[in-house]
Amino acid sequence: MSMEPLVRSATRTFFGSPVCDDLSTLEAQVGFIGVPWDQGVIIPFIRSGAYAGPRLVRETRTRLRETKPDGSSAGWFDIETERQYLEGVRMADCGDVFVAGGDVELSHRRMTEVSRTIADRGAMVAAVGGDHSISFPIGRGVAEVHGPLDVVHIDAHPDFADEIYGSRFQHGSQLRRLSELPTVEHISAIGL
Repeated sequence: MSMEPLVRSATRTFFGSPVCDDLSTLEAQVGFIGVPWDQGVIIPFIRSGAYAGPRLVRETRTRLRETKPDGSSAGWFDIETERQYLEGVRMADCGDVFVAGGDVELSHRRMTEVSRTIADRGAMVAAVGGDHSISFPIGRGVAEVHGPLDVVHIDAHPDFADEIYGSRFQHGSQLRRLSELPTVEHISAIGL
């Protein structure tokens, strides 16, 4: 007889991972956070809607079984290498960053604080956004815990503008903001 539960909470989580409501008790190797934010998209012809990303990823991923009843990863099988990856990795869904609509500075502080707390608990921060601009506050929080970081930027655009339409904190400048942090040592850009 299987020891797996017959029902699961209706709450949808990243990869079916357990919920962690209190970051001070986080005991996972990977801490997922949703960042429902698209206020970094300020160019008129660019569509917004990235704020829905965390919710949609959670909904999509619950169709597949990715966790064991103890909350650890069931892993993923790679048909090319014929190997199982990430089996047994402890993951947790830490919820969404509570963003303050219209207040970029406060929202970025909250994103930084959440990512810093997750990193300080020893977990890898896996942030699901949201627009590109979240990379700066999330990266800043991780860098505050781990010290010097190298950034790998995968995009078709450099996202290295100093400012666009008077804003220094938007979806086309996050890589420049990261480069200005004293804790970022190297940046590699792939896809340009």
